[in-house]
Amino acid sequence: MQDAITTVINSYDVQGKYL
Repeated sequence: MQDAITTVINSYDVQGKYL
């Protein structure tokens, strides 16, 4: 469960850095 949450947060983090 934590892995899925981490993946979602990581995805948003990458988008935020590239935006």
